[in-house]
Amino acid sequence: MDKKKPHIIVLTSVTIVLSMLGLVYYSPSLYQLFCEITGINGTPKKTQISSAEVTSQDIKIVFDSNLAPDLSLKFFPEQRSINIKIGETKTAYYIVENLYTKDISTMSVVSVEPEGVAKYVNKIECFCFSQQDLLAKELKKMPIVFFISPEILQDPDYTAVKEIYFSYTMFES
Repeated sequence: MDKKKPHIIVLTSVTIVLSMLGLVYYSPSLYQLFCEITGINGTPKKTQISSAEVTSQDIKIVFDSNLAPDLSLKFFPEQRSINIKIGETKTAYYIVENLYTKDISTMSVVSVEPEGVAKYVNKIECFCFSQQDLLAKELKKMPIVFFISPEILQDPDYTAVKEIYFSYTMFES
């Protein structure tokens, strides 16, 4: 047997194991990126700017907020709901208040209902895109800039949708 063969097998095995560990470590981030790009799994698409045609049809957007257990924050939408025109770019705000006497970092995830409608929700800016650092006792107003794509009106599964729910859950980073 060639003396180089065992070294090659060990090196190949170690490379495979390290690659698999790296994939496992980065899987949640890659999955979140995939969901943002495709709009699947209740995740709205991230976009740069709206060039959508504003239609005459209104749709109601309902905002919800949730906190991870044992998180000492106040977290709520500035408005519980708004009516917008499909295609119209709109800004809404969530408020978070750090009740701790220490600084904290948070992340938020969003779910959009009814199921499948997220592919028509386009977010231009959102506090959920990045970690939010909150100073002790800080109160912060965080924007969401979004629009609903007029393509929703061409999809027979969603033409009857009159309300879309944005549900944000905040976690400690």
